[in-house]
Amino acid sequence: MLIKIILALAIACMFMGGIGAAGGITGLKTAIADKQIVSNSAMLDKAIINWYTSHNYELPESLSKDMLAIMGLHDIDLSKFTYTKLSDNKFRLVANLSGKKIETSVNSDRDLPVKPVSDVPSSSGSSSTSTPSTPEWQW
Repeated sequence: MLIKIILALAIACMFMGGIGAAGGITGLKTAIADKQIVSNSAMLDKAIINWYTSHNYELPESLSKDMLAIMGLHDIDLSKFTYTKLSDNKFRLVANLSGKKIETSVNSDRDLPVKPVSDVPSSSGSSSTSTPSTPEWQW
């Protein structure tokens, strides 16, 4: 009986005192907050890509609360992120985590596809049209 009480007190001390493998409750809260920031970073990264492709292949110059509302992201705290437009088709999104750790988003520092060239009919006068061939499947 005495051993059970000692074990129960030891477990309670680990959770309340902030010791143990996970750092106790404080470490758990920090880990959850960091995971939420990383998750928000992924959503923000995708929203920037969607913005880029639906706004004539132009990246936003900066991010603001109004910009996030237009993108449909209302509950993201921008103070945890650093957004930089590097060029017309490249950006960097950095999430600032606890303990001075940072996480760069998936599409950061990557060349995004440029605006596709529209097919303009040639003025050479040739009006031959070709039908796309269907592939022959070999079984």
